[in-house]
Amino acid sequence: MPALPSPVGYDSTDNIYLGDWSYAVAIVDPTSAATRLSLGAITEGVARSGREDATILNTTFPRTIAAIFTVQSSMQFVGQGMELRPRLAHFAVGDERLDSSSQYVYPGGTCASDAIDVSFEAQRINCAQDIIVVHFWKARCSGVFEVPSGDNAVSTPLEINALSDTAGAFGGSQSHPYGYFYFTSLGT
Repeated sequence: MPALPSPVGYDSTDNIYLGDWSYAVAIVDPTSAATRLSLGAITEGVARSGREDATILNTTFPRTIAAIFTVQSSMQFVGQGMELRPRLAHFAVGDERLDSSSQYVYPGGTCASDAIDVSFEAQRINCAQDIIVVHFWKARCSGVFEVPSGDNAVSTPLEINALSDTAGAFGGSQSHPYGYFYFTSLGT
């Protein structure tokens, strides 16, 4: 069975993988220091890719398709962050960089400046025992941050959106502006 990189969570010392996407990191300064900061285990995770096309019909009769153009594409990752720590809170709220040592989280603190953008990567093992990797060149978390009550493990919803990196500041390019999915095997 393939092994995912460690650490899985903040307190993980064993090779135990909780949740569907048990390796999730934010990568601060991905083109220089590339510091990988664990976001902890993410359960109920879904990596999405979307595309919207426009169809242009020609002017002859009967009308036929003259061209199809992609007008919008996107990548998104949603799930439940299972380890409520300051780093995950900073990521969800967007108040400051993830490598901050501050234990205070201030919603709306920076008005979403570019300094909070990171690369994002998550990995999981599928039923064929292959590793699936989703990587966003430039990402930002959005949505709500919740601190629920309860005696057991508590979680907060995460919505991570890939931002266009056509300039390549985070590793993207004109031809690959959002990121990629990688499968360790083609399968049969």
